[in-house]
Amino acid sequence: MFDTFFISIRQSFDPCFRYMVFTRKSSAEAAQAFFDLMGLIEMSGAAVVDRSFHKDPFSDTVALVLKLRPDMPSAAISDLVGGKLPEDIFFAIYEANERAGKNRSEDTSRNNGGHHP
Repeated sequence: MFDTFFISIRQSFDPCFRYMVFTRKSSAEAAQAFFDLMGLIEMSGAAVVDRSFHKDPFSDTVALVLKLRPDMPSAAISDLVGGKLPEDIFFAIYEANERAGKNRSEDTSRNNGGHHP
């Protein structure tokens, strides 16, 4: 089910942008499930273009999607969360490899010490 949930989220991605997807297990509504994370993410800068929340109707998995400027340096992506993520959060970075001379989307998944749902 988790893969289906991720696929449904990724279908709306614009290949011109980078995305960070944070997931965790929670019975709360998606926006409430990431209340602690929102304080860690630097939202004042121009790096984050948009954000959205998603809830898997078949499990307790919730997701926060950050749409990032396409010209944002890779090092700055890590600075968004400052390495202080709660341990139960899994996150992945998505970007179109066309910008890097490749021809498919890349999933750079990172587990923050928690378990992949």
